[in-house]
Amino acid sequence: MSEILVAYSSQEGQTAKIAQTIKAMIEKRQLNCSLFDLEESPESASTMQRFGGVIIGASIHKGKHSTQVERFLTDHSDQLNEMPTLFLSVSLSGGSKDPEDRLNAEDCVRWLLRKTAFIPKRMLLLGGAVRMDKYGPITKFVMRMVLRQRHVSIPQTGELEFTDWHALENAVRSFVDELVLHHSTRRLAS
Repeated sequence: MSEILVAYSSQEGQTAKIAQTIKAMIEKRQLNCSLFDLEESPESASTMQRFGGVIIGASIHKGKHSTQVERFLTDHSDQLNEMPTLFLSVSLSGGSKDPEDRLNAEDCVRWLLRKTAFIPKRMLLLGGAVRMDKYGPITKFVMRMVLRQRHVSIPQTGELEFTDWHALENAVRSFVDELVLHHSTRRLAS
């Protein structure tokens, strides 16, 4: 079976953690997986052909996905739209139980998809994390206000994770199962 690409953009580390977890899940199934940090090494169009499927993890900050994710999706939308894909949008709103917050996260995704012409085969909104040690004074102040409004207290460590790891595992398992089945069916047909 072809290799699976996990491409991601992470501002504070949670999406990177998610991407590394996905890579480990895929490799545990004895499948090949490449991990690409879009902030450091965007994939070129010529190498995209070697992948049988792509998982994209993208964090939302200040109401937007990163420019690197936008560029990657725009540059590769034609290829990605022909491949099995799973798009993961990571944000505090994505992990919220509040319908209005989730709607805001969905709006960010819709805007990105319209702008890039990318049409993912599968999609999942995931909660991100709060890491107070990574913020400057103004961001810390804003984050404390946001968390208070949501009635969430900040632990001594200053770290809070909102990622639903079970939902992630189910989405990745289902995606990989479909890829394996698709590959097996194609191999039998030829």
